[in-house]
Amino acid sequence: MVPRAIERVRRRYPDLRIDINVLKIEEAIDFLLLGRGECVAMSYRLDHSGLDFLPLASGELFCIVPLGHELAGRKQISAAEMIRYPLIGIDPTDPYGRIMAEIFSRNKLNYDITIRARFGTTVCALVKAGLGIAVIDQFTVAHGGYPGVELLRIVEPTKFDTYIAVKRGAPLSLYIEHFIDCLRTEMRAVGTERTGASKPAPRIRKK
Repeated sequence: MVPRAIERVRRRYPDLRIDINVLKIEEAIDFLLLGRGECVAMSYRLDHSGLDFLPLASGELFCIVPLGHELAGRKQISAAEMIRYPLIGIDPTDPYGRIMAEIFSRNKLNYDITIRARFGTTVCALVKAGLGIAVIDQFTVAHGGYPGVELLRIVEPTKFDTYIAVKRGAPLSLYIEHFIDCLRTEMRAVGTERTGASKPAPRIRKK
C-alpha cells in the first residue's frame, strides 16, 4: 500500500525527496519521538503518552497457499483445518504476529509455526517456495502484488484495524498530510475488495 500512496505523492510533488524504511516496533517509537521522521504506518496501536494514532483502514486476514497445493482452488478454510498443515508465520508475541495468532487462540487451537519470519513479504516468499501455508493480512497481497500464491478466505472473523502513528503535538508537513490521505484512500479501496494486505511499520520522511 505504501508504494501506491507514494506514487500519488510523487505526482503532486515530483521533486520531493523521500526516505522509506521498515522498522521494528521499538525503532518506530524512537523514530517518531526523536524527530527522525513524521509518521509510521502500523497494523496495531500502542498506549503511549507521546504518540497519537490516526485510523487508516480496517482489513481482514487470508490464508495463503502455494500454487498447486492440495488446498489451492478452495474458496475458504477454517482455523482448525489450517493447523493440519505446516504453518509459516510471525512470532505471536510480536504485535503484528498477534493479529494472525488470535484466530487460533480464540478457538483454543495450537498455533504451531514451523518457520518464523519477521515480515509479511518474507512469509509470502516462503509460502511461494512450497514450505507451508500461512495467515497474512490482505494489504500485503493487494492487487496481486505477490504472484505464486493463492488466497483462501478464513471462515472465522479476522477483522483488524490499521493506523498512522505521529508524535503527539508535532505539526505535520503538507507532504505527510497528503501521504496519509493517499495511503488511507488506497487501503480503504482494498478493504472493499475480495483480497488485499498492511505492512508493519513502513516510514516516510521528508529530507
